[in-house]
Amino acid sequence: MPERDTRIDSTLAVGGFRRHWRMTLLLMAAGAAIFFLASFLITPRYTARVSLLPQSSSSSASLQRRLSALAGLPLESEGSSEALYGQILESNHLLARAASREWRWRGRDEVTLYEIFGVSSEEDESSLLARRDELFRELRKALSFSRDPKNGFMELKVRAPHDAQFAASLANFLVAELESFNLTYRQRKATEQRSFVESREASVKQELSAAEDELTEFVRKNQLYTQSPLLLREFQRRSREVEALSLVWAEARSQLELAKIEEEDTKPSVTVLDHATPPSRKSSPRFLLNAVLGALLGLVLATMRILALSARASSRV
Repeated sequence: MPERDTRIDSTLAVGGFRRHWRMTLLLMAAGAAIFFLASFLITPRYTARVSLLPQSSSSSASLQRRLSALAGLPLESEGSSEALYGQILESNHLLARAASREWRWRGRDEVTLYEIFGVSSEEDESSLLARRDELFRELRKALSFSRDPKNGFMELKVRAPHDAQFAASLANFLVAELESFNLTYRQRKATEQRSFVESREASVKQELSAAEDELTEFVRKNQLYTQSPLLLREFQRRSREVEALSLVWAEARSQLELAKIEEEDTKPSVTVLDHATPPSRKSSPRFLLNAVLGALLGLVLATMRILALSARASSRV
């Protein structure tokens, strides 16, 4: 006796959809309604955006490369500082700065980030570090930083609960702290480089002065050096040494002036193209999208049910 073919007949499946269209629509409507209503239980969040553009710094970069080479430091690749901005924004230093102040949130003043992001309010000494780490994790989830490698444009997104104004305030605060950090770091680095070049310039100046004194003393003791090939050769050697040190000292002096200018430079490292403004609508939950997803889930369940019924009917044929 031949084995019964248990494969599902596509015509039976199509017929199943026709016979059970009411069930299909009911499941889709139920899924859409459940997902739509469940959206009201989700914490509403608002996403604020800040658009940034790194400041052109070709002259500064050139100076950095020259000073780094003079100091024997590794050269930084083009755009490496911009690539680090996202890490700086998520660093403990900047997040601690945000956590150390109080904010206006949902019409209330002096609200801490611990309350805003739902971190435990226990304040016993043993839990302080754990609470801080939990808050930093929540803040990192709320931040998103992107950089377009083609045109250099950068964007910071801050996704915060309940309050659109707070989301914008937090985004603008973090950008201001980023610029403050960059300026402090850049000036500290410039000061270190200026100090190095200054000490190097003083050292070369001493060597040049000593070489010039030795040359002067040599000429004083050997006024007829031009008549002796050996003395003439020694004079030329000493003259070359003085000339070489003069060139090194002139370069060091030039680098010192540039380093002093760089140390006093207070230009911003980024230009804020668009400050964050309170978003006009929530970024989540998205009620329509959730309803569509619920309807699709209902369709999947209806399809599975119809296929099961079609398979059972096929097995009876």
